[in-house]
Amino acid sequence: MASPPQPAVNPSEEPEVANYQKRLDHALANGETVLSILEALTEGVVICDPLKGSVKVARELIKMVQKVRKNREDCEELAGRVFKLTGTMLGILDGKRDEDVPPDLKKCLDSVHDTLTKIKKGLEPLKLSRRFSLRAWFRALRRREYIADTISGYNTKIDRCLQEFTVVVTSQVRLGLMTLNAAVGVVYSRLDDVYSKATDISLGVKKVHSDMKDLRFIMTEIYTELIRVKSVGQPLAPLVEGISSGAKADASADVSLHFVPAPPRLYGRDTVVNDAIDQLRDAQRHHIAILGTGGIGKTSVALSVVDAVKDQSDCYFIRCDTLVTESSLINAVLQAVDRSPSVNGDPMEHLKAKLSAAGRPVVLVLDNFESPWDSDTPNIRQKLTEVLRTLAAISKVRLIVTMRGDIPPADADVQWTPMRLAPLGHIPARELFLSIRPETPQKEYRDLDLLLERCDGLPLAVKLLAQLKSSSACSRLLQRWDKHKSTLLQTDHISPSRETSLRVSISMSLQSAPMRLVKEAIPLLAVICRLPDGVLGGVEQLEKMDLGFDDVDVALATVLGSGLAFKAEDQGIKVLAPIREHVNKHDVTTSPQPLLAPCQREALLRYYVQLVEKHAGKKLGDADFQSAYKTLLPETGNIISLFKWELDRLIDTMPGVAQAAFLFTRFQCHLRPSTELISQLLDNWDLYAIGIARAEGLTARGELLYRTDHYQLAMEDLENACEECSRSDNRKQLAGALRRLGNIHLMWDAYPQAIEKVTQAHDVYSEIGDRRGMANCLKSLGNIHRMQNEYPQAIEKLTRALDVYSEIGDRQGVADCLESLGDVHCMQDEYPQAIEKLTRALDVYSEIGDRLGVAGCLKSLGEVHRMQDEYPQAIEKVTRAHDVYSEIGDRLGVAGCLKSLGEVHRMQAEYPQAIEKLTRALDVYSEIGDRLGVTRSLQSLADIDRVQERYDQAAEKLGRALDHASSIGNRYEMAWCYIYMGLLDRDQRRYAEAVEHITTARAMLTEIGQEGYADYCSRLLREIHELMISQDEGGEGSAIASDAREATTN
Repeated sequence: MASPPQPAVNPSEEPEVANYQKRLDHALANGETVLSILEALTEGVVICDPLKGSVKVARELIKMVQKVRKNREDCEELAGRVFKLTGTMLGILDGKRDEDVPPDLKKCLDSVHDTLTKIKKGLEPLKLSRRFSLRAWFRALRRREYIADTISGYNTKIDRCLQEFTVVVTSQVRLGLMTLNAAVGVVYSRLDDVYSKATDISLGVKKVHSDMKDLRFIMTEIYTELIRVKSVGQPLAPLVEGISSGAKADASADVSLHFVPAPPRLYGRDTVVNDAIDQLRDAQRHHIAILGTGGIGKTSVALSVVDAVKDQSDCYFIRCDTLVTESSLINAVLQAVDRSPSVNGDPMEHLKAKLSAAGRPVVLVLDNFESPWDSDTPNIRQKLTEVLRTLAAISKVRLIVTMRGDIPPADADVQWTPMRLAPLGHIPARELFLSIRPETPQKEYRDLDLLLERCDGLPLAVKLLAQLKSSSACSRLLQRWDKHKSTLLQTDHISPSRETSLRVSISMSLQSAPMRLVKEAIPLLAVICRLPDGVLGGVEQLEKMDLGFDDVDVALATVLGSGLAFKAEDQGIKVLAPIREHVNKHDVTTSPQPLLAPCQREALLRYYVQLVEKHAGKKLGDADFQSAYKTLLPETGNIISLFKWELDRLIDTMPGVAQAAFLFTRFQCHLRPSTELISQLLDNWDLYAIGIARAEGLTARGELLYRTDHYQLAMEDLENACEECSRSDNRKQLAGALRRLGNIHLMWDAYPQAIEKVTQAHDVYSEIGDRRGMANCLKSLGNIHRMQNEYPQAIEKLTRALDVYSEIGDRQGVADCLESLGDVHCMQDEYPQAIEKLTRALDVYSEIGDRLGVAGCLKSLGEVHRMQDEYPQAIEKVTRAHDVYSEIGDRLGVAGCLKSLGEVHRMQAEYPQAIEKLTRALDVYSEIGDRLGVTRSLQSLADIDRVQERYDQAAEKLGRALDHASSIGNRYEMAWCYIYMGLLDRDQRRYAEAVEHITTARAMLTEIGQEGYADYCSRLLREIHELMISQDEGGEGSAIASDAREATTN
């Protein structure tokens, strides 16, 4: 479309050109570009009373911004936006008298004035004193990001004002096209003059060039919109719809559809979309409220729903981001629905008539409805309630609102079906990421999964992360996340919006009217953000914390209503990780005042210190151990996060926190083992003055590292603990560290070294008369013999340990020995005895609350069922064990269960399921360095390849398995590798090789006392002999058959 005419300016009506040029020269030379240009634009302009106040405040605001010496880029952007807003209003209203300004426009101008005034007041605390000091400078640096976020919120408000102004102007056709045309021409003339002047100045005024271009674009947009209204007679599509020019051109082809297209595919939202579609088609006339936190995907769900019903309904999509009054909402809906060029009378009545006369059902989507609902406009909720009630009462209308929070608008007046969107699960989150970055190679999936964990299922975060990936590897993106946290999630750094910046999206909720007006809302949010596992007990637990809130119910309702927090299925109050990172980063370190007051911080810490002191000292077998376990397990993440936050202070930490932290690390062996808390303590052990020898801390971390399968790191800590214990002559602590070192060697299948360490520990315990320690060592020695298939020795050691445990009343020790003896019976095919021992162990573990022991017994019982071909019982037991191992974070246990389940599927010829389980087990075994587990997984996968005649793949896997078994000296597994190789040779009719491999296996099994499996080898050799005879009568295979026959008799 042609640009609007730009009439020559009458010199008699303009300021003297020479003076005007001098002012510009002076202004640009002194860097006061935006303010000076604004003053040049206002000189000689007739300003109506409703606009005078806004122009005055705009000048003062820009002056103030220019005096702010920190966050210069943010401040310049704010000044530019104020300039565009004021310049647009001046251009439209130049020469208008008060009576020429319609009521809706006056109300809009009043709203602009109020907004600018509030921004001005908010900027006043950001000015720096002229007296410079290093302390003030350091404090300013700490506040930099806080100021950036504050200004970002102000920018959003100014953009809303500008868009609201354009909506109102374009709806007031009675302003007259020629009057507007002249106004636009005058502003263009002034802008051209200023712009040409600015082009000769240094690069320092580039920002002004951009601002003037934006202002020209806005004026052109308003002009072309009115041209379209006047010449074509089409309805005014609201500028806030965000429809592209192409979409506007095609509007006549599809008069019922006024919304952006639905996303090609939604991930993890099929159920909620289908439910919403069913509700729309229900005769009960349900209206739908799609609720949730910012960036959760509410708009995408709404668009997908409308896309499914658009052929049967007239559908209209109205973005409410900038609609802050009930009249602007009515006008926006009316402009979307009505195609007439002008409206006479009451717009609401006209809208009702139009909707009532529709030929088929009408679906109105009010997107981002929290913008008007939570605005500062007086009595806005009451007025919007009336609008919603009126629309909902029209029989042909179905409403869909999307808004942040957990409660629909006007819920007492409109029959809503609320649909609260939950975060995406892991699989949908990965699918969403890969739909944007399908080229991501599988080798990066592990790092990708770690990244997605940081996103916590927030679709906006996943999308921004995918857009940021570009050609970088996921590992690089993970490093950037660990450095920048949620601030990384921004793809548009010039004009960030809620769609391109997570920071902007979160800031919009933080700066909503309810969050600002309820003074306890932000501090309460800061409390919840310090608890990654959430406030599990809801408002009741918050009251127990005694945080000093006057009305915690109102504060919590406000936080939930903002969508910044949500109620989980267990009714706990939680905040998604990206939001939590954002809020925590802005607490203490960057804001001028902490979001969480010192007294509230101390109350929160005191609550968790007392919780730990009450429960973490319980031991397995204590009467109230299970109660302690159930209390502390769901709070594990909260305790670690809070204590680390406090310990980061190093000095002036709250008394009792360090001691409680160490007490909790000892209890972590029963929960979800991790080392971040004990590592922080060890890094500053003397500073925290815990009052315990550092060797005990090293031993505690070594035990946790062992439980998390980090054997090398665990060994380093335990060896250091041994050295410190030797220097301090702490013999009991030394013996404990030695025994744990033996257990690590056992996990590495380094049996001689394991026996050496455990024997040393046993000797020390004997010298100091510690019977429990001696029994622990006997149990470890028994397990070493068991792992080497030396069953008589294993039974002897385990039985002696069992007797000692029974005498001293150590029920956990009794259960451990019974479990190991049950495993020995199972390995010797003594299934009744195995079941008896394992069942007794399971009962004891259950009674004392040892979940790790329970999982181990369930897995072993599953193995007994599998060995007896009782597959349903095997799957049931092993699946239960897998779930327990997963809950407590035992990766070795998880891998063992996956291996067992894979074997069950393999034995039933369910090969795809078997391969999936066994491959997952192999991956875990490889990651934690369990060579025995790797060997067994490769054997099973190779045998599946053999059965499916993938002989080359089978041979490759068996070669790797034999290498692993040989490296750990496990002759039992080496023998089984040779058996599988013999079976592979047999199937390929390579009988000589088959005989050689199986004969070697039989010899090894005989040497280690595995007579039963040696007999199995003999049976295989006889089968091979028979095959050779039947397939090669009298041929060259006769000699080989003779060798096979001879082997069976040896």
